[in-house]
Amino acid sequence: MRDVVYLLAAFAMSYLAFASFALAQKRHWQAATGAHDSKLADKRVLKISGIVCLAAGCAIVLWREGVDYGPLLWVTQLTVAAFGVVATLSLRAQLLKPFAAVLPRADRQACR
Repeated sequence: MRDVVYLLAAFAMSYLAFASFALAQKRHWQAATGAHDSKLADKRVLKISGIVCLAAGCAIVLWREGVDYGPLLWVTQLTVAAFGVVATLSLRAQLLKPFAAVLPRADRQACR
């Protein structure tokens, strides 16, 4: 049971990473929030958080599954998470709005 929780956490990290990378792009930001565009500092925060989430997901999988099976499982999770973000952006982009609302910004009206 504990392995399932760790693998779900690793998948969530991969999904959050790709969602962060997507929200750093103007088109996806507009689709998710309805605002024109995010600030340059917000884009940097999104990209850095995406990298951190990717590293965290990789670390969790390697820690739980070892170096023999972990990389294969991580790459598979990356693929599924990327398709999940694509599906979210295609069908219900507003579901990514909470990720954008977490950013520390002065203009909070854009995320409402």
